[in-house]
Amino acid sequence: MIRIVISPSAEEDLDLLYEGGDDAADAAAEIETALDEISNDPHLLGRLHKKNFRSIGKPHFDVDRFEELWQKGLNMLRLKFWDWQGSVIPYRVLYAYDSRNDIYHVLAVVQRDYAYDTNHPILIRVRAQYDALGLPTY
Repeated sequence: MIRIVISPSAEEDLDLLYEGGDDAADAAAEIETALDEISNDPHLLGRLHKKNFRSIGKPHFDVDRFEELWQKGLNMLRLKFWDWQGSVIPYRVLYAYDSRNDIYHVLAVVQRDYAYDTNHPILIRVRAQYDALGLPTY
């Protein structure tokens, strides 16, 4: 059965957002709610590995590959969310898809400003987590 697993470090990322003031806490709540709703919807779960998939319902999000890591053989993607008022949330969820076990591993919740900077410490952490999970490189 396909499912989402949120890593302890991604949980810590969300905890830091909750402590970061009203806007950051609101974003964390929106992200957690959206991940929970996606987890309970087999249709949405089945599309989390589809490039350029967009859900315009509730939750409103889109999926895309983390292109630089994808080109290095990692099955890494990102989620971008819109809040209930229709504004883009300035954080991205980075996750890996393990097609062998139908598991989406949420590895980080990062600010959009550095979500794709592969030299950023959080992205270095994501790469290490990917390897530690024994996820395949293609």
